[in-house]
Amino acid sequence: MANATERPTSSETTGPRSLGSVALSVIGQRRGEIGSVVVPMSVPAIAAEATAEEVDRGLEAALPTTLKSRIAWNVSKDFDRLSVAVRGVEDLSDDDVIGGLGLVLGACRPTAPRFVIQELAKCDAVTKARQSESHDQQVRIAVFTEDLREFPPDVVAAAFMKWRRLEKFAPSVAEIRDLCWRALMYRDGLKRALVREAERRGMEIRT
Repeated sequence: MANATERPTSSETTGPRSLGSVALSVIGQRRGEIGSVVVPMSVPAIAAEATAEEVDRGLEAALPTTLKSRIAWNVSKDFDRLSVAVRGVEDLSDDDVIGGLGLVLGACRPTAPRFVIQELAKCDAVTKARQSESHDQQVRIAVFTEDLREFPPDVVAAAFMKWRRLEKFAPSVAEIRDLCWRALMYRDGLKRALVREAERRGMEIRT
C-alpha cells in the first residue's frame, strides 16, 4: 500500500505543518495492478475560526496546480455563480485526483451537534419567533441539529450569520439549509467532480 504524498502547508496561526498530520478516516482504494492507495482526508492549515470564504480560499491554495487550472464557475446571464465545473478532470494524474479529493473531503467534514445548537441560539437571540412556529424548543433544536449536521461548521456559521444580519424573524430549517448549500457550492462542485472521476478509475471511496 502506497501512501499519497504529503504536501506541506502553513498558516499565519499554526505555522508549517503537513496535510497528512490532519488526515482523517477516509480511505480510497484503486483496484488493479498498482494495488491500493491511501487517500488522506485533510484540511488546509487555517485558523480554527475561519469563515466559509477563508476555508474556500485555503482549499483552493492547497489544491494541486493541475487541478486548480481546470476549475471554472458556471454563471447566469447576470454573472451570478450557479455551480462549479472541473474541465478535463480525466486528464489529471491519479495522485492529483487522490490529493484533491482528500482535501475537498476534509473541507466538507460534518458539524458537531453542539456547534449547530450554539449557532441556532445566537440567531434566535436576535430574531423574533414567528407566530406559526412551534413553541417546543427541544423539538426545534433536534430538527436543526439533524438537518444541518451534514454541512461543515464554517458553512453552518456563515448561513446563520447571514440570516441574523439580514432578517428580523427566526429562520426555518429549510431556509438555513438553502444558505448552507449556497456557501458550500465551491466545495460541493469539486467533490462531485472528483468522486465521479475516482469511481470511473475504479477507486473505492469509504467514509
